[in-house]
Amino acid sequence: MTTPRPHDEMDDVMTNVPGEPDVLPEDEVYVFPMSYAQQRIWFLDQFQPGSPFYNIPTAMRLTGRLDVDALRRAVNEIVRRHEALRTTFRSIRGEPCQIILPRLTLDLPVVSLEGLPVEEREVAALRLARDEARKPFDLARGPLLRFNLLRLAEDDHVALVTMHHIVSDGWSVSVFVRELSILYAAFSRGLPSPLPELPIQYADFAEWQREWLQGEVLERQYAYWEKQLQGPVPIVELPGDRPRPPVQTANGATLHTKLPRSLIDRLHALSRQEGATLFMTLLAGFKVLLHRYTGLSDLPVGTPIANRTRAELEPLIGIFINTLVLRDTATERVYALQNANNDVTAIVDENGDVLERYVYDPYGVTFFLDAAWVDQGSSAVGMQYLYQHSYAGTPLDLFARISEKNHSHSTLNPLAAHTKAMSAEQIAWFRAGAALNLMRS
Repeated sequence: MTTPRPHDEMDDVMTNVPGEPDVLPEDEVYVFPMSYAQQRIWFLDQFQPGSPFYNIPTAMRLTGRLDVDALRRAVNEIVRRHEALRTTFRSIRGEPCQIILPRLTLDLPVVSLEGLPVEEREVAALRLARDEARKPFDLARGPLLRFNLLRLAEDDHVALVTMHHIVSDGWSVSVFVRELSILYAAFSRGLPSPLPELPIQYADFAEWQREWLQGEVLERQYAYWEKQLQGPVPIVELPGDRPRPPVQTANGATLHTKLPRSLIDRLHALSRQEGATLFMTLLAGFKVLLHRYTGLSDLPVGTPIANRTRAELEPLIGIFINTLVLRDTATERVYALQNANNDVTAIVDENGDVLERYVYDPYGVTFFLDAAWVDQGSSAVGMQYLYQHSYAGTPLDLFARISEKNHSHSTLNPLAAHTKAMSAEQIAWFRAGAALNLMRS
């Protein structure tokens, strides 16, 4: 699998091994080119170093008797299994590289809130969780995973897990939670890890991707996306209830809404009637909403895809997710039907090419963007060059079910399933910021 670069490329690497400077032999440090997704995030980090925007925070409420030593062992076993969590990033001789350490041991800091009045502990935990979510990472030094434990009571803890997006994505969070549950259950009973060794590592994928996406394949991908995204990109501005600030920020808010069962059933029925997936139907409705607010017909919408197209990629932690840009130029006639009973139905037909987009690797968009920015003489600021609104049709729990479908252990609330002494629940306490005008997920 992973193989080290020649020794003469290690001099700069060894000067800043996190936690163990000048200790590891040169031939134990592995150096690889970054994947395209890693390279783009690393590039953006050079413009805004220390930004918490690409932090991926997760909180888990642990209720019951907790074996902290078993939890610490479980976390570090995950770090051992996944090279991505032992990786740092820097430029070596002008080439963006990922540097993989052979070993890394994380501490498990425990912050006790038991000295506070009971009614204040929850508020304090929430404040600490939000502070942790905004704490920046140093991509060159690492580590790019933090695990902190808040003790509210002897039988009540909150685990705070924060990973940088350059080594993780939403699917990876599900992988982490799943493995943590299985390993904790084993270690708390004095048993060895039941998890099989991983067949490949993320760096293997990065090398394969770079070998595949070049030459004729790259030209075909680039040509497709150039055709799909040709022409001026419209600025889709939503009407706001107050003026926008002169300098864009990532400030935003999240609104949680529960749809009634009857509405969900009707959406499924409409999808079946039109021969479309639920994703296409909801995307159509999202575009109708944007059209009603803006009056535009050209509505580019970004949608994240897992991008794990091979079975051996499913159990890995790493950044695979990418964005497809769905842009169509539906006619005013179609949008004029929005007040009729079949308004969404008409738009579903306009999204017939969605499946075609999935055939083409979204990293073709990356090369198209790079060329566009070079032509304009400007710097890369993200995929927002192509869209200002995002539609995510697959929630995190579905990612978890997909990734676990070929595994014997499958649950998103896993610790409760594996030990009677303790239960766990993922809690949504925070969001790092708002990258776009409107994101539906």
